[in-house]
Amino acid sequence: MHVSLLPLFECPHCRKALDARILEREGDQIRWGSLHCAPCGFAAPVLDGLLFFTEATRRPAPADAAELQALAARLFGSAADFQAYHRERWRRGSLEAYAAFHPFNESTRALAPLLPHAEALLSPGDVVLDLWCRTGWSGEWLAARLPAQRVLSVWEGNSSVMGYRGFRYLMQERPANLDVCFLHPGGPWPLRDGAVSLLHAADCLHRYPWPHLGEEALRVTRRDGALLFPHVHLSNSEPEPWFERGGCHRHGREYRHWLDAAGPPRAAEGRVLSELAVFEGPAVATLQDESEGPHYNGVLLILPGQLPPAAPVPAPDAPGDRFAVSPLFRLALARGSWRPGPTLHGGAVAHLLERHPAYAALLPDGPVALTDAALMAGLLALLGETRAGIGARFTPGVEVAAGLSQLVQHEVLRPAALSLAGHRLQRFHANQLPPEDATPQAFFAGLAAVTSAPFALGGEPVSGADLDQLARLLWPVLDARCRDGWLSIAGRQPLSLWLAVVAAAGGLQVRLQRDRADAHPDSALCVVEQGPLPARGVLLGLEGETESLLSLLPAEPAPPALPLRGDGVLQVPVAGGYVQLSLAELLEMTLSLRHQQESRFLALTGESAARDLLMLLTALQAPAAGRERGPGRNPPWSGPH
Repeated sequence: MHVSLLPLFECPHCRKALDARILEREGDQIRWGSLHCAPCGFAAPVLDGLLFFTEATRRPAPADAAELQALAARLFGSAADFQAYHRERWRRGSLEAYAAFHPFNESTRALAPLLPHAEALLSPGDVVLDLWCRTGWSGEWLAARLPAQRVLSVWEGNSSVMGYRGFRYLMQERPANLDVCFLHPGGPWPLRDGAVSLLHAADCLHRYPWPHLGEEALRVTRRDGALLFPHVHLSNSEPEPWFERGGCHRHGREYRHWLDAAGPPRAAEGRVLSELAVFEGPAVATLQDESEGPHYNGVLLILPGQLPPAAPVPAPDAPGDRFAVSPLFRLALARGSWRPGPTLHGGAVAHLLERHPAYAALLPDGPVALTDAALMAGLLALLGETRAGIGARFTPGVEVAAGLSQLVQHEVLRPAALSLAGHRLQRFHANQLPPEDATPQAFFAGLAAVTSAPFALGGEPVSGADLDQLARLLWPVLDARCRDGWLSIAGRQPLSLWLAVVAAAGGLQVRLQRDRADAHPDSALCVVEQGPLPARGVLLGLEGETESLLSLLPAEPAPPALPLRGDGVLQVPVAGGYVQLSLAELLEMTLSLRHQQESRFLALTGESAARDLLMLLTALQAPAAGRERGPGRNPPWSGPH
């Protein structure tokens, strides 16, 4: 918790200022301690930087360090416990659809067109209160959008998709201007009058006691500040087709009466807007009251009567933007396309889209076909690369911006000025964050368990164990021939792709050539599948050629392990040039989208090195299946050398 926030708080019982007992401080952040009211004994703990009004007690003296550590152990559990939970959650492919959908939801996105009106009122250092931050997304988004302000995100307790341990283990590296506290909005708020300049309370007015929540919101917001209440369930109409909505539904005119009463003392104007109109409208919302309108979801806001001009809208293609990847789309690697997947996640996507027809109308009717460059750009976005960082991975001349724009237009990607930690948090909600490190070490350690054959060679199936043995035989040959240079590979055979994987795992620089003449200029060795050899070239040896790469494999048993360095890169061809990636990144891409891939049957076509490489790695990371290879069978490349 940031030290500058201390004047914000007061005792919810006697309204006296809270004293801070700081036991551990890191720069301007309070890591461990308590906020304590001496007159009435109210004490709220600060545990590893998080403030807990929900765990407050009445006691004569604040807790000491041992008590706080014991409380944290009880509330958070251990990092190992959370990792085990994450691992099981990811293995099952389970997710909470609304948390995963949060960046794309029209209810969430209604905030962006409203914010320019409120942003014009803010000064550096002002406090923004973000109420009902259930998934962490709203706090991360606001902190990135308002870097000169301090954002205080609130969640109601140890419940829902995050709970205490989710905030502890997933938001520990949050932006410097973002703080988190736990407070139930249904009770008295421990915040002083006029403490915040902007209040954002999405999905709240129909959930918590009314008018208590509205009165507390008015009390803690300064008189010339702004209050925004996106996504309010109204009784103006009902959805067609009908579905059940939670909370207490009030007509827009009832909220209109409350706004009329709240406005004059504050020299402010309140409005009830249609959520649909805001979502479908311009980048800066038109402030036209629709309290009697026909839509069943509304947006309430209170702004000063004398409103300055709206703040500029951020550029739609900012270089520092990252991209959330939609959990609603299924990826077909073989075709290089995305399409809406109603059956994904146990049918949760279909259920969600039925409840959000306005958003469903934005989605494409069929597959979104991608160039290889657009596909790889989208997968780099999945890993958290910024727009500028994605562009830097491609050689000059490759069209990247158009591919990203296509993915954004079709709702596969959603740009936002997120921190890398905020992006990782969204990947967790969308079940796109593998629990284990996607390292070459973990990949090769699991190869022996892949008994299903990803491809055949000479009519013989080649299993993961076979490929592991081949990798250990190949490496000494590769290391001796191109230790100080690039390895260029001409061809699209599965075995050529595996050669590229092995070389990159060992730390070599690898180029998968677009054509025979396109070897890397610093290439120390060029492996070709057949035909005349270029300079410094060698045949792969698929046809049993003498003096080929496979003919150089030692006859003795393979070394016990591949000496993985893991710092190699692969240059993969796309139209107009190459994209450069590490093997670890390719492995993480395939793991991250395991639950959104169209099929486990992956047929390598030879048409696209990028897609074939991804499909091969996907097949080799699949759970072990089938019968173990018998000890007596020789792999198809074995024989007298």
